[in-house]
Amino acid sequence: MAANAQTIMKNAASWPPLVYFGLGLVCLFFWGVGTAIQVQTSEAWIMAVPATLYPAISTFQQIGDFAQGKLKADMIVPFTFGWGTQFALIMASVGIELPRHPAWRYYAAWIVSLLLIGVNSCGDYVYSSGYGFWGAAGFTLVILFVTFCMGLLSIMCFMLGISRMQHP
Repeated sequence: MAANAQTIMKNAASWPPLVYFGLGLVCLFFWGVGTAIQVQTSEAWIMAVPATLYPAISTFQQIGDFAQGKLKADMIVPFTFGWGTQFALIMASVGIELPRHPAWRYYAAWIVSLLLIGVNSCGDYVYSSGYGFWGAAGFTLVILFVTFCMGLLSIMCFMLGISRMQHP
């Protein structure tokens, strides 16, 4: 573990490991919920259809359907858009380290990632636009936070739980 991560671990609250594992599971669940919602809203947006189905965790089944060749042909573009932008969001949230040389590739990759995150948020905004500007803006912000931060918070909780088990 890096020195910086060790400092964070030592300065964190000293709860029992079970508390950290429980919080980690809760964060992981909400990350999954946010991811499912974001993928479904992005797919509905690119297909220019109203998102009439309730978002569900079953969205993750699309990955298996794609791998097995069971995904309908008319879903390839929405699937690629929804999951591709979600993957960009996940990579940006964990702080992917791209090679800095050549510099143009490094900056282009980050600009494209940030644009995809913005585009992904547009799908969330359109999905919730029936709740007015503030409702849609709030929903978009919350879903961005849930998908951008909850996965990382879950990992940190699990790391803290393991750390507390090793150093009570």
